[in-house]
Amino acid sequence: MKRQKLRGRIVEKYGTNIAFADAIGITPMTVTNVIHGHSTPTAKRMPEWCSALGIAPEEIGIFFYPETTEN
Repeated sequence: MKRQKLRGRIVEKYGTNIAFADAIGITPMTVTNVIHGHSTPTAKRMPEWCSALGIAPEEIGIFFYPETTEN
């Protein structure tokens, strides 16, 4: 996941994690955990995140899933 890209989108659209969390009905800690890569939104919540942040289905991987690297 490109954490800075997700964080940037949240700030761009809502100003703060707290405002974003309030907008979609989750806790600010949940937002923080996703930004820091400790969790990802559930399948049930992913459409809410994407809709609220203006993320197209083809962009989900860019914002929410870890980048893979070859060794």
